[in-house]
Amino acid sequence: MVRRGDTLWEIAASKYGDPTLWPRIFEANRNRIRNPNLIYPDQELVIPNQMPKKAAPSQPLARHRVKPGETLWEIAASKYKDPTLWPRIYEANREYLSGPDLILPNQELLIPTGHGERSLQ
Repeated sequence: MVRRGDTLWEIAASKYGDPTLWPRIFEANRNRIRNPNLIYPDQELVIPNQMPKKAAPSQPLARHRVKPGETLWEIAASKYKDPTLWPRIYEANREYLSGPDLILPNQELLIPTGHGERSLQ
């Protein structure tokens, strides 16, 4: 049961001890969740019991919570010191975004690292 303030990231950390496994919960609940950044209090989610073998991530990731009025251009400028790298952020979140201009306040984005920003790991 989702509690106020929960995110799939936090639920995966709690249930699996590894927040990067949040897509496993999302996939198991595709019929309940359209956007993994939008889960609601009292929403009942299926948590798969068996843990998959953890594959090494293709690239390290950081997280960023979108501030009101913020754009991918501004986030890339802040994280990479180069706003033209915004497509890296969009590609890492593409399956959860309707388009690069459609990010919402408080939405949590994955930020591929490798340009000086700190990794989650």
